[in-house]
Amino acid sequence: MRLTVGSRVISAADLLIAAGIALLAGVVNSIAGGGSLILFPTLVALGLGTVAANVTN
Repeated sequence: MRLTVGSRVISAADLLIAAGIALLAGVVNSIAGGGSLILFPTLVALGLGTVAANVTN
């Protein structure tokens, strides 16, 4: 199943993973840049489409 932006079908575990990785990416961005290299593949792996993940990122 492919999730889209605004989809209400997402597990709590996926939300926790995304939030944790987003926090890590923010820390990496604030120190050295390049947090997108962590966040983008995670969003795609969690089922977000590539365009939506890129725009979100």
